[in-house]
This record gives sequence, structure tokens and C-alpha cells, in this order.
Amino acid sequence: MSAADQLTEWHSVRPWRPTLTLSVREITSVSVTFILSSLFAGPDATHPEPSLASLGLSSSDDDDQDPDSSADSSQSHIVSDVLAKGLSVKVNGAPWQRVLMKVDDEADEAVIILFGLLPGRQYDVELGILPGERSIRGQVTTADAEVQPNSSAPDAPSEENARPSTESSTSHSQPASASPPRPNGTLPHAGASPTASAPPALTLEDRRVQLTHTLNMLNAEHASLGTALKTARREAQRADAALRAEIDALKRAADKHAAGEQRARQKVLALQEAAKQTAAAARELDELVADIEAALPALEARRAEVEKE
Repeated sequence: MSAADQLTEWHSVRPWRPTLTLSVREITSVSVTFILSSLFAGPDATHPEPSLASLGLSSSDDDDQDPDSSADSSQSHIVSDVLAKGLSVKVNGAPWQRVLMKVDDEADEAVIILFGLLPGRQYDVELGILPGERSIRGQVTTADAEVQPNSSAPDAPSEENARPSTESSTSHSQPASASPPRPNGTLPHAGASPTASAPPALTLEDRRVQLTHTLNMLNAEHASLGTALKTARREAQRADAALRAEIDALKRAADKHAAGEQRARQKVLALQEAAKQTAAAARELDELVADIEAALPALEARRAEVEKE
């Protein structure tokens, strides 16, 4: 990717609204640090740092007031006024809660830290101002676990790993482009020098506080997961005990009726045997009747002869 592509910024056509710039300050194996600043803040406003993207946001909810008076009144605390509406952070399309933010009113900029990431992974980061403002999406790649980040030169990993996305999700009808018209008073930034002065790096104390906070968050999450695991185990044990009790009750009921079922089977067998014997006796009687009926004519003739004599 050429240097001109790395310096490309996106602006929105929002007259009389200050333009905010979001730039990558530092990328480590587990966190990414962004700087949110205003293009109108400070003497270097016309030469901002290479940024991941730009936001056209308003620091005032009233769009009908005079543009000059609105710009003069909000120029001192543009970032703090905008962030008062709320900050939305999404990582890979899901809301991300592990965010640290510190606003510097004197420099009129905000430091936004996303922590809890995995080393050597590529993430799709989306930041936006609530409610319903333009959101900025970019891809960053965290450093490997074996590589120590160079805190003295945070621009190097920013230029290598922070690749601005060509897509910008927006709630407005007109999408952002590479070189749209800029609001009044905003100078073009395509020719910004890549050697612009970088913001001061985090001190060891700030880094220690950040890592301590991250450790506390991880410990709290570990404790929460342990409690949830214990609760799930207790519920599983109770469910298993209830199933075992039901199985035992069914076994006792089956054993109770087993003896009566055996007696009923014996009675059925006895009745079947008696029915067989009765059928055999009936057949014998039928045969005897048939023999008697067959001998009856001869006996009748014999009786007639005897009567004649």
C-alpha cells in the first residue's frame, strides 16, 4: 500500500459541524489505542496525523443557529461535547465492553483504548457517536505475543497494521467517499506530511494502570465464570437426583405389580388347560353319540323280530 493510500481520509458533508479525526496511536498484542481529536483544535489543525478515518459530527444539537457563532462557541471543547452523547464500540460486529476512555480538555482530544484482544488476530473495529451519528469502521491487526510493541514509535505499527476499510457504515443517505467536498474552513488533508509530530506515548505509570485494570477485569470475569460454573453444577446435581428418585419410584411400582402379574399368568395358563380338557371330553361324547345313533337301526330291527316271535 502506498503512502498516499495510508493518508487517505473520509469526510462527510456536514456544514457548520466540526470534523473529528480518529487515528491509531498504539497497537499491542492485547490492545489498540486510538486518538479522537478535532481538526480545529490547536495550531496543527491543518496538518493532522495519518488517521484511520474522520467523523463529521456536531457538538451541538441545534442545527438552526448561526454557523459562525456555533463554531466559535464549540471550538474549545469539541471532543468532550461530542462524547457527551455517548460512544459506541463494536468489534467484529458485536458490542465491545472492554473499553477505556480518557478525555483531555486542554488538548481537546480523547484517548480510547480497546483491551482484551488476542495476539496476532485481525479485528474489524467500528466506532460511532450516539445517537444515530456516523460510524467509522476499520481493520486492525494485533501484534504477535512474542513481539514487544515499540512505544517510542507508535506510528510504525499504525501504518502497517491499521488498514482503513473502504466501507463506512452510515445512517445517512449519502455514503462517504475518498475526496468529498469539505465544510467551510476545513483544509484538504490528502497532502498531510507523514512525519507530523505524534502524540506523546503512554508513560509506564499509565501502562501499569491500564494493565492493572485489565487484570482486575479478567479476575472479575474469572470469578463470575467460576460462580456460574458452580451454579450450573448444583442445578445439574439437583436434576440428576430428581431423575434418580423418579427411576427408583418406577422400579418399586414395577416390583409391586410383578407378583400379581405372575399369579394372573398362572391362572390364565390353568384356564387354558381346563379349556383344552373340556374340548377333548366334548369330542369323546360326540363320538359316543355318533356310535349309538349308528347302532340304533339294527337294534330297532332286532326288537321288531323279537316282538313277532
